[in-house]
Amino acid sequence: MHYGRYSHNQITYEFLPPGSSLIRKTESDHTKRTFEDMLIPVFYDPAFPSNGTALWATYYRLPDAET
Repeated sequence: MHYGRYSHNQITYEFLPPGSSLIRKTESDHTKRTFEDMLIPVFYDPAFPSNGTALWATYYRLPDAET
């Protein structure tokens, strides 16, 4: 998709939380670093798995692991 000077990819992905049904979502990828069949972490609340989001679609930075 192209909006003015900025473009992004619409990516549809699926994930299967334990004890739930298959969830399919479509989100924008502004990183342009994803590719077909890429394994990407999905974060979700087990109580509401449909509220999950893929790593590239978050606005949060994951903290570095403490050593």
